[in-house]
Amino acid sequence: MKRSAIIPESRIEILNDAEVNREGKYVLYLMQRAHRSEQNFALEYAVKLANQHSCPLLVAFGYDPEFPDANDRHLDFMLGGLQKTAQALRRRNIGFIFRTESPLKFAAGLSEEAAEMVVDKGYLRYHRSLYHGLCRRLTTRLTQVETDSVVPHSLVSDKQEYAARTIRPKVMKQLDDHLVWLDTTSVNIAFQLDHLPTDDIQRVRDSLRFSDIHSVTEFFPEGTAAARSRFDDFLKNELAEYDKLRNQPHDPRLSHMSPYLHFGQISPLYLLLRMRELWDRKSKNTESFTEELAVRRSLSQNFCLHQREYDSFECLPGWAKESLNKHKDDEREQIYTRKQLENGETNDPYWNAAQQEMVLTGYMHNHMRMYWGKRILGWCNTPEYAYQTTLYLNNKYFLDGRDPNSFANVAWLFGLHDQGWKERPVYGKVRIMTQGGLKRKTDPEAYRKKVEQMSR
Repeated sequence: MKRSAIIPESRIEILNDAEVNREGKYVLYLMQRAHRSEQNFALEYAVKLANQHSCPLLVAFGYDPEFPDANDRHLDFMLGGLQKTAQALRRRNIGFIFRTESPLKFAAGLSEEAAEMVVDKGYLRYHRSLYHGLCRRLTTRLTQVETDSVVPHSLVSDKQEYAARTIRPKVMKQLDDHLVWLDTTSVNIAFQLDHLPTDDIQRVRDSLRFSDIHSVTEFFPEGTAAARSRFDDFLKNELAEYDKLRNQPHDPRLSHMSPYLHFGQISPLYLLLRMRELWDRKSKNTESFTEELAVRRSLSQNFCLHQREYDSFECLPGWAKESLNKHKDDEREQIYTRKQLENGETNDPYWNAAQQEMVLTGYMHNHMRMYWGKRILGWCNTPEYAYQTTLYLNNKYFLDGRDPNSFANVAWLFGLHDQGWKERPVYGKVRIMTQGGLKRKTDPEAYRKKVEQMSR
């Protein structure tokens, strides 16, 4: 595989019209999406700027207590990863500070002594709003660098894509050009400014109070090293049967990288490159994994970039909304309250097992996620309430919730990136998944027993 220290221009976007501060004491990188010290285009771009300006590099992270739908489960995993990233940055002579306050206020204050400022591209409205606010406040140049996509979105599409089949050729025709290892660049001047106040990450982590939700780092140890170790195990022991068994929830062959990708603790490009170092890229297994990581992930990011209402029933395609609303008054076989669903109190033991896995581990097998969400649509009194309930549970319990993939996956349950099917009660033309179909394609009883064993 090729290696390069060059940051492609397609990943770089200057966000404001401000000039470089020639008197700046450091280059500032506001780390928001990519919580890692390696294979991070935004970080390496900031290193190059620091060397260019003959000054040190400061990486800053501001945890916003008002971040949408965040809870102590998410925070515990995130903080643990940030602790390890901070250590790795300091070994590279890069400064790191952490503050529990709005990144807008925090970063704007730090920028007053910065030569330039760098941010990593986010795909949700929170990040777009944050960066827009920084543009209004900063008096120095602000540059955004895309580091959490395999192929930069500026090269993929400038509109919302209809489905995987429309975005796939746009990604795949450029994929090989972007499969290049990113070399690290040494920082010429070590960061030594010790007057900047920083909060203690461990103290913040120790202050977490898990009430109705618990930490899941027992199942998902946090940090880049843990992600690399788990992925290498997947490549060695699981990938050979990935295409055949990945949809079998009782005994799957999966990478379990989604939580690490969500918090930017691992690079999607790293995963593809590492896989191709060890495996034939034209095998069914590698092609299938590439489809999920490069195409489907790009489709989800495209959806959130171009659909303002990505977390609302209103984001659905017209045919799906029309069909669901046409059947919204149909009689349901059963209606459950949100609390009953959250507690796994339904008459479907396999659905209850999926809900239990999510609450227990912060994760659910993807095939069961589809079944889980489709059943919620059939059990709520309106499709709008079903959408809100699915998103609520998704964002509260999943480590990879509140992510472009999650928002797109929830919307898929209601018709996004899909087509109309045979019209049925309640579901209309939206694809349905039944218990009978689950039994034909998988072994849900073995899955139920597996989750029961995990709960002991």
